[in-house]
Amino acid sequence: MSFYCRLAFILGFAFLLGCDNGASLKNAQTFDDVVKYVDQKMEKYNNSDNRTQKDCLAIAKILMPASDRLLEIAQTPDEKCYAYQMKIEAFQHLISADAKGAEQKFETSLEELALNEDARVRGMARYERFCLFERKVRKMQETPENLEKIKTELKTWLDQEDCPVALIAYLGWQVGKWHKIPEGQLVENLIEYVWSPECTLPTDVKERHVMLLKSPFRLAIGNDPELYGKTLDGKDFDWESLRGKYVLIKFTATWCGPCRGEIPGMLDAYEKYHDKGLEIISVYIWQREPDPVGDVKKHVEEEKLPWIIISETLTVQAKQPKHGEFYNVRGVPTMVLVDKESNIIMEDARGEKLQVKLREIFE
Repeated sequence: MSFYCRLAFILGFAFLLGCDNGASLKNAQTFDDVVKYVDQKMEKYNNSDNRTQKDCLAIAKILMPASDRLLEIAQTPDEKCYAYQMKIEAFQHLISADAKGAEQKFETSLEELALNEDARVRGMARYERFCLFERKVRKMQETPENLEKIKTELKTWLDQEDCPVALIAYLGWQVGKWHKIPEGQLVENLIEYVWSPECTLPTDVKERHVMLLKSPFRLAIGNDPELYGKTLDGKDFDWESLRGKYVLIKFTATWCGPCRGEIPGMLDAYEKYHDKGLEIISVYIWQREPDPVGDVKKHVEEEKLPWIIISETLTVQAKQPKHGEFYNVRGVPTMVLVDKESNIIMEDARGEKLQVKLREIFE
């Protein structure tokens, strides 16, 4: 190992121990002072697409002591939560830089955060712990012995009420591919385990686990999404009534810029093809308080949207699952195109790709 690499690793350990990062950070007296300091220091790295190990170590040098300082002066739960997020990001950069021992120290830190009084912090810790587990799984050799070990570990995760079930489903699907198991079989095995007496969770938790284990596949090609929910006027949405039509489903939010960017193309498509058998449905998820339904109504009026609108907020009020969870939506807009038999024929149905597909169907 070169002198400079050894020096980088030494610096990495120093960051982990909370080394000081300059007088300006020492003298920071308020939360905003620290945030401003971090923003200034990070400015040179924010526009970098290909960060080197040296860059990652430098970022960790900024974030780790800054997060410690934030925790010293934080006055509210939100400020503490922000500080823990920053500390997690610092560890992630150390791991990206392959700093020796960083992963183990991160795991120890996450075990401590898993006991935090703030549920949000515990949730972050739980998510990051699973990501570390996923990294270890990816490094395992594709042998039957390791497959059984991975299965056992996944079941152990599923024995917890608040585990990241959708992530477990994705990992189970990937592990199945690596080991050349028929698609979805490993996830089905996990579902069988959840319903078995071996899993001692309450029935309502088991039901939620199973729902989330299935969620990553509900918007996959060939599947019927079986869309549900409450429309803006509070009525039950009837998915069966749309059989025989092509349906464009868009999971969206009023605050999402890229979602708004899709509207002109959708309006054009609706005008051209609605009479030929195209229906469009916008499902508004992740709406922000204080008036999530009112915001959607205002948005629909301003944009003059003529198609079906479903509100996740009203759906949840009617004791139905959140759409974002049920379909494992990872970002908005998420758009799929469904055929006359109610099977998904196109994922990422956006922009010009969507217009080309619609021309193929209707012209």
